[in-house]
Amino acid sequence: MANVSSYRPTLRFNRLLICGLIGALTCLGSAHAAPQRLALDALDSAKIAADKKSGKSGVYRYAVHKTMAAQQLAQGIDATLSEGWSLLADGQMQFQAEIFAAKATSIDVLLHPFRLPHGATLIAFSADGKQQLGPYTDQDNTSSLSLPLPIITGERMLLQLTLPADQRANLQFALAAVNQGYRSFDGSDVSAKTAGGCNVDSVCPQGDDYRDQIRAVTQITINGGSCTGSFVNNTRADRSPLLLTARHCLETQGEATALVAYHNYQSTVCRPLRNTAFSSPAPTNFAQSGSTLLATSARSDVTLLRMNSDFPNGSNPHWLGWDRRDLFPARVAVIHHPQGEEKRISLENNPTGITTTTFTAGSIVLAPGTGINVPNWDVGTTEQGSSGSSLMDQS
Repeated sequence: MANVSSYRPTLRFNRLLICGLIGALTCLGSAHAAPQRLALDALDSAKIAADKKSGKSGVYRYAVHKTMAAQQLAQGIDATLSEGWSLLADGQMQFQAEIFAAKATSIDVLLHPFRLPHGATLIAFSADGKQQLGPYTDQDNTSSLSLPLPIITGERMLLQLTLPADQRANLQFALAAVNQGYRSFDGSDVSAKTAGGCNVDSVCPQGDDYRDQIRAVTQITINGGSCTGSFVNNTRADRSPLLLTARHCLETQGEATALVAYHNYQSTVCRPLRNTAFSSPAPTNFAQSGSTLLATSARSDVTLLRMNSDFPNGSNPHWLGWDRRDLFPARVAVIHHPQGEEKRISLENNPTGITTTTFTAGSIVLAPGTGINVPNWDVGTTEQGSSGSSLMDQS
């Protein structure tokens, strides 16, 4: 059960709030400057194919990752420049920016440096205003001076930052990276929905023995790739936001900084096997941004993180227990996000055993005798995007 100490309300946009992002219009009694704009060319099939092959083994690639540091972006978004700023009628300053990626299925970004002064608010939204992120405030500042924003579906992301005029000099705000999506998160691209037809929705009766554990599992995105993570308890049982995933999903602090966790990404109905119904988009109102790397091990292919922010209101997380003894459960389950889709559950009803062969996943090599072997899934399977999910026993 979550102990939630913060609440981020949904901000409703009206015409006056949006109009300044469409051009040099007069809104709120003041002439708005044109927003700063970053335009990315459409991805061709060769770039998409190369990105799919470039990813780490087991990671589901959904977007091409482009950074300012690697000079993969022709220009940036930088609030320290004069462009994009307007003086509002109430005396506050407002900065506006637009990121356009032609034919993209989604956009998500990393802001760095990012530090908001007191009284500042940042919101991000889609061009039609239907999808909204924020408001973010100085409570979202971290020691990493970074903020990864969740996915906005479509080819356009709009940013609006408002602050007291006397605080502008204390602002740090620039674009560090863009993930240009080529696989859909809203079901609009038939080819993108490829999770195996044998996968079982976690809401189905097969998940009844794991209702609490299902709440511990979250989809995670890192630099255009998707994996699975699980929140785990510590020996103090103090509900720290500790996230466990696979090392072959992420292993550096830079990757941890860019992580976004999506809680409650699961179907509300039990769909028949091999059902062709589209997946729904990941719920950004339950998104949690940024993390700190605590530990990672190639020997056991594990990474442990601490989330940088509080759990979103309504996320209702659960914390898994764990056992470090060399035990081999009689039956096991995994709850995971195959191909970046909603939570599924897979079951093995036969006894497990110790691995007898070498397992390789990209740069990760697990020697014989260092892992638990699942003979063959009796219900469901695992795929790209399932990486990082925890093996759960019958207790």
